[in-house]
Amino acid sequence: MLPVAVIGDVAGGSPIIGPGAPTVLVMGRPIACMGDAVVGPTIATGVLAMPCSVTVLACGRPVAHMGTMAVGVTPPAPVPVPISLPVIATGATVLVIP
Repeated sequence: MLPVAVIGDVAGGSPIIGPGAPTVLVMGRPIACMGDAVVGPTIATGVLAMPCSVTVLACGRPVAHMGTMAVGVTPPAPVPVPISLPVIATGATVLVIP
């Protein structure tokens, strides 16, 4: 079992910005789901992809957890490069089966 990811958790230094599942809160923050946006210094633009908990849904979407991959591209320097980084989840009070 793995801790769930919430909005604000990071993937390689880039935070998950949502939208998440606004009606499902863990530690006062919306739970992160597959397809949520990830934007920051490491990932210029990206989304949460598999593996997610396909048997655990929040607002009809699979829930993200520790180890879910954030995929996207790096900031241009000089050319954007595809990148995939794991999520570091802090929602340790709620565990899901991957």
